Amino acid sequence: MKIFKKIISAVLIGCMLFTLCACHGKDEVALTIEGEEIKSALYLNALVDCDSEAKQRVDEEIAASETESESTEETEETDYYSKTLDGLSFVDYVKEKTLERCKEFAFYRKLVDEGTIKLDDEEKNNATYYAQLYWYQYGYAYLYEANGVSFDTYNEAFLYSYYSNAYFKHLYGEGGEKEVPAKDIKDNLLENYTLAHVLTITYEDEATDDQKAAHKTKLEGYEKRLKAGETFEKIYTEHNGNSEEDHQHAEGEDAPKIQHATVLADKNSETQVATPSADFDAVYDMKVGETAIIENEDKTSITLYVKLDISSDEYYLKQLTDEILYNLKNEEFQKYVTEKTKDYKIEENTFATNRFDVEDIDYSVLEQAYATQQQQ
Repeated sequence: MKIFKKIISAVLIGCMLFTLCACHGKDEVALTIEGEEIKSALYLNALVDCDSEAKQRVDEEIAASETESESTEETEETDYYSKTLDGLSFVDYVKEKTLERCKEFAFYRKLVDEGTIKLDDEEKNNATYYAQLYWYQYGYAYLYEANGVSFDTYNEAFLYSYYSNAYFKHLYGEGGEKEVPAKDIKDNLLENYTLAHVLTITYEDEATDDQKAAHKTKLEGYEKRLKAGETFEKIYTEHNGNSEEDHQHAEGEDAPKIQHATVLADKNSETQVATPSADFDAVYDMKVGETAIIENEDKTSITLYVKLDISSDEYYLKQLTDEILYNLKNEEFQKYVTEKTKDYKIEENTFATNRFDVEDIDYSVLEQAYATQQQQ
């Protein structure tokens, strides 16, 4: 595992808190892009973002090139600044991506000023809520504060992701300039997701073969009862030691018709709504109502599946539409925004930007946090 991935993991753990202040005028203008002023603090926020993303990309490329045996060995710290990305030196790549990010900030400001996109109060409040969550609970403050970025600046940058989503929906959503046909969305749902009742038993640590066999026998008993006509809900509540009242869910437009159904997707899927599963293909190929008992590849758990019809409830299509649109059009969208902003006129205050060297971005706080975590 590369050191950058190690120290980034410490951000999410929260071992310690240091607040370091970089010496720079945060309110000075670093860039003027198409008349929109990008202050130093926001520029620095983008620089830290792009540097972190570039390091993660390097780690991913190294991991992809290693053999399985090599990936299990401890490796030396990566010299990121000796790497090239897209034909550019690492430093030049980060600087270019930072300018692109700042041009996007200017682009979304213009769209807001023109009235093309807007956020209501609830959306703005949600943006602040999640920014606070990442900052305080997930530990993003470690990296950003160590490099002179305050929460207010981080929150401002975070808000642009909501404007980006708003513009994405403006283009590809219902009635949008590049509206994706409803049939394409539904076809994608049926091709890439499936629905099932799922009941998993995780084995005890160092479980014996007899113990694992007993768990399988228990699930086989449930399977037999299901085939005899018992409801999954009854078995589910019995297995979890609760009453049926404990498992009732609200009826209505914003609730699924079937209780405790799980949307499954391929294990490599980037999904926030579905559950990535190594058993996706097996469940997908089952007939509706069919059951299967599958032990996971690591032999640490065993699962009973009951295949359901995902198309029988419009709830799932509604829940997954945004995710499906993103999977279908995000790459196109990013290229579209880049094309829109590529010729933006930039006036750079080099006195401000030259004080922020990529090589000087401070990860020492994360390194210390990671070291502390390892000692616990």
